[in-house]
Amino acid sequence: MELQTKNHAGIFVSVAKQNVSYPSHGNDYCFAIEKNSFWFNHRNNVIKEILLKFPYANNFADIGGGNGYQANFIRNNFPEKEVFLIEPGYEGCINARKYGLENVYNIPFQEFDFKSNHISGIGLFDVVEHIENDVDFLTEIASCCDKGTNIYITVPAHNSLWSDIDNYSGHYRRYNSKMIEILAKKTDLKLLYNGYFFSYLTLPVYLIRSMPYKIMGKRDSKVILEKSSKNHKSGTLTKGLVNLLNNMELTALRNLKKIPLGGSCIAVFQVQ
Repeated sequence: MELQTKNHAGIFVSVAKQNVSYPSHGNDYCFAIEKNSFWFNHRNNVIKEILLKFPYANNFADIGGGNGYQANFIRNNFPEKEVFLIEPGYEGCINARKYGLENVYNIPFQEFDFKSNHISGIGLFDVVEHIENDVDFLTEIASCCDKGTNIYITVPAHNSLWSDIDNYSGHYRRYNSKMIEILAKKTDLKLLYNGYFFSYLTLPVYLIRSMPYKIMGKRDSKVILEKSSKNHKSGTLTKGLVNLLNNMELTALRNLKKIPLGGSCIAVFQVQ
């Protein structure tokens, strides 16, 4: 484990070079939209419900947590426990400090001391799809943690929904429930929960993104970003409907009722 130093921005940094399958300006793009995005905010609320149903005992580490938007949300909702952000993109770490996060690490997760920081909950929120070998990645994370540590993941769902946005974002795959089950077996992790959310986006994503991509091919990256930014905002007419559908999903999760399909998967693994 290499020595880390805290720099002038209050970020723990390392000399180790990090290669990630993610656009170089991706964190700044997300920072500009996430506060007003129905997608980011509903994902946070879904994560909260799952954390309440499958609680972690001590502190939380958000690996690949971008700008710290969800780490800050978790810190505010579980203030009795410390939250650590481990993010390979320096721009994301700078943005996380703007949110007021104190424990910000711009280091590979292998250099973070999970045990001395009493980590018993790990977040991988839309991270695993960026990893070429997801089995080795999860296995290595689990090896850093104590038995009983919960690993919470969200990932994009269904390869049938693949589009040029997945290519642009550096995704290797989209998942389904069966793939999550196989991942648990291959990594020797106990699967505590496995389900979907954003159920109402499945058909729109297929019609608006996937089908045009299959017919016309990829678009220019500038067009992808412009369209994606617009899609993160719900209009005046749709806002009420989106809120209603989001609340229905949160109620289902609160009661641990499985949502049969969706644009995203959420799962909870436990280190054995």
